[in-house]
Amino acid sequence: MKGLRAGLVLCLLSVTLGCSLLDLLGPSSEPVVIIDPTMTPSPAPPTETPAPLPPPTAAACPPYQDVALPTRTADLDAYTDLLRDFLHRGGDPGRLVLEPLEGLLRGDLIGDYVPEIVLSIVDTESLQVPPPSRMLIFTCDGGGILSPYQYDPGEWMGLELIGIQDLTGDGQGDLVFSDVNCGAHTCWHTPHVWSWTGNDFTDAITAPFQYPYPAFELRDAALVVVSGGIGSAGAGPQRSITTTLSWKGDLVTATAESVAPPAFRYHALVDGDLAFGAGEFDAAQALYQRVLDDASLTEWGGWSGEDAERSWLRALGQWRLMVLSAYRSMEVDAESYYGALVPAPDSTAPEAAVSALAERYWRSYERDGDPVDACAYAVDTEEVVEVTIFLNGFGYANPWYEAPDICPYHGALPR
Repeated sequence: MKGLRAGLVLCLLSVTLGCSLLDLLGPSSEPVVIIDPTMTPSPAPPTETPAPLPPPTAAACPPYQDVALPTRTADLDAYTDLLRDFLHRGGDPGRLVLEPLEGLLRGDLIGDYVPEIVLSIVDTESLQVPPPSRMLIFTCDGGGILSPYQYDPGEWMGLELIGIQDLTGDGQGDLVFSDVNCGAHTCWHTPHVWSWTGNDFTDAITAPFQYPYPAFELRDAALVVVSGGIGSAGAGPQRSITTTLSWKGDLVTATAESVAPPAFRYHALVDGDLAFGAGEFDAAQALYQRVLDDASLTEWGGWSGEDAERSWLRALGQWRLMVLSAYRSMEVDAESYYGALVPAPDSTAPEAAVSALAERYWRSYERDGDPVDACAYAVDTEEVVEVTIFLNGFGYANPWYEAPDICPYHGALPR
């Protein structure tokens, strides 16, 4: 970050990587290692009223000339020099032949009405994923081109260009890009928002947000991130998660998050459990009913096969509806769901373990009328182990259930 001079117009460039849900509810099997980049912006200072911008001046960049394109080389230092020379002699950056993981941005980053040129380059001969990458900042000054800024993300790290947009509300463009680190199955992206503060860039994102295989979009002064999911079979069935990062007075941070509606029957059960634990009983009722009736929901089938999974989940949906109805003092409904669970068809069917829990629950509930005590009594049996084994067979990107979670009630949430 040294060597920048006041008055320089900076241009930034970043790389778009090809390796594109987020392990919200369970630990990832792949540690995400973020290597300190060789050059990082300073911590964000307290927000200050920006100084008035200077009036527009004549374009400081040299006029475009018919300049031969630079010869491509995998040596990033050599190619950096060739690019600088090409632009200094009036070469049009729009004519550059970019590799699939490279990118180009142009926009005013420091508020002097002269657009910066942002380039990202990669080592085209490297087999590393992602390949060695570099972001170059070119600025126009006195009719020539300077490159006073260079960013190398570090070993085993790549770059993804996102765009230039004012996210910090100071009236000038911010550079938005992402560092990328790829493990054995998943590439994790860490977004940055670099904002010019007069003589240096600062990163307006201070928390290390990381997203697996995301799609980025700059929308309404916010960065919208849609995470596609962890690329490991052990993560299990997943749903996309949409996170909105926007300005909160002194930094850019997560301001909204939403999970895609369930497509798998299992996720409708999970959402019902979360709604039940949060006291949203009508929502829980509707979700559990979807587990029973919604033909649009599918089975994952990765652990027990689709047919057995469907039988398990339908039995658990009826079990949840029985417990929920008892908790809401809806005895007639609770008894109806209980009747659907017992007797079990045979001891080897998936419903058998759930039926055994239902019988224990109903004995306690009929005797004492206490739904919470009935839960504790119901799960104090060996059949609960079978149920937890089934529910924990959906991968580490999904909730981990223990015995108390098998009989949920208001205030209890799966982890």
